[in-house]
Amino acid sequence: MKLSILLKSTAFFLLTFIFACSENTTSDASWRMDQWDEMMAVHDEVMPKIMDITKLITEVKEDSLDPQANQILTELEDADSLMWHWMHNLTPWVDIENMSDEEAEEALRKETEAIEVVAQKMNESIANARQFLEE
Repeated sequence: MKLSILLKSTAFFLLTFIFACSENTTSDASWRMDQWDEMMAVHDEVMPKIMDITKLITEVKEDSLDPQANQILTELEDADSLMWHWMHNLTPWVDIENMSDEEAEEALRKETEAIEVVAQKMNESIANARQFLEE
């Protein structure tokens, strides 16, 4: 499982690096890059928390006799899945760069909203799990 997470993380960061380093061929695309960077800043803030989620899942499973544990586990696993789903379905920078302004704006808005939901779910599930473990 840890190897799978490591491979997925490595692949995602490699793809992100490639897209970030691609040459900007559209002269008016600076607003696109600004929005992309803002979106990725949200991702970069919460992505390391995947390791927290993995650790908390293990800790909560130790208290699996507690009826609340299953709810906490579901929240953690859902948050983890949301992040992986977002990363695997992220519209690549190359596609954003080649879209019309309207299409790019809509795609970036949707991606930003999605990663903000992911961040919220991850932060909430981590907080709930920590609170559960402290009780």
